[in-house]
Amino acid sequence: MTAQPLVRIEHLTKHFRVAGGWLGRDRGKVRAVDDVSFDIREGETLGLVGESGCGKSTLARCVVRLVEPDGGAVVFDGEDITHRSMRELRPVRRRLQLIFQDPYASLNPRHRISRILGSALRLRGTAPGVRTEAIGELLDRVGLARYFAESLPRELSGGQRQRVGIARALAPEPRLIVADEPVSALDVSVRAGVLNLLRRLQRELGLTMLFISHDLGVVRHVSDRVGVMYLGKLVELAAADAFYAQPLHPYAEALLSAIPVPDPDARQLRRGVVLKGDMPSPISPPGGCRFHPRCPYAQEICSTEEPALREHLPGRLAACHFPRLAEAGTAAA
Repeated sequence: MTAQPLVRIEHLTKHFRVAGGWLGRDRGKVRAVDDVSFDIREGETLGLVGESGCGKSTLARCVVRLVEPDGGAVVFDGEDITHRSMRELRPVRRRLQLIFQDPYASLNPRHRISRILGSALRLRGTAPGVRTEAIGELLDRVGLARYFAESLPRELSGGQRQRVGIARALAPEPRLIVADEPVSALDVSVRAGVLNLLRRLQRELGLTMLFISHDLGVVRHVSDRVGVMYLGKLVELAAADAFYAQPLHPYAEALLSAIPVPDPDARQLRRGVVLKGDMPSPISPPGGCRFHPRCPYAQEICSTEEPALREHLPGRLAACHFPRLAEAGTAAA
């Protein structure tokens, strides 16, 4: 893995107007993504987690330019693609692919798998005469029999459809894949197979990936680094091993403590963190630290001063006035 970032997200912001107020006035803005910065190094997978409504899927769509950011920059492979037109983005699309959450909705129900994959292969300039073999190779790579090429999406199971979605994303030989909740719509029994497939593809192809999920247990299987979002803000970013040993931010600590542990002894050793109340509305987030109304460690400064995302330990960033440094030191020891 190189140290050179393939993707740089710089102070990215995306707000959505909320209509329906008195006399047609706006009721406010949903602060879906609010001044978020991070990078993804070539060959690594960054897992981005958080509760539903935290802004992680909106951020993913901003990265691939399905949504126009309001501010900040998306720099991909050294090029600023933040405000490029659809025509200017066409040569970038081949290098930047998305795996969708719902595999059925993302596939044209009228097209056979051969046509779906063939259209993706055309993006990389594959000649018509060799597309049949190339389609077969893609199906081999994602663990599907070649006869599925003549199937319609409705004839496949959910896991098989998602494998087709992965094959379609791989077809143009992209530099970056953004996987937006790629296993959340699947039965638990088939999730492991899709996750194992993604891990194998990482090893074989050296994929660079932004992996979006609300499930820290899922993210653990595929990520080199983990970022945590809360109410449109990135609140923690760290290497996966260090993060899972002991997160620094209280919100990340609460998410991690909620993961089921099959070992009774481990459950007794791990201290649970119970959050107070529900996540506040992104239309009117709390002042200061947005997490402070639910934080068990909050003090007065947390309600008045917003903490910056900064490095508290080598390579470990957290936006918190009182990060869990003592616990992290104990875990490291």
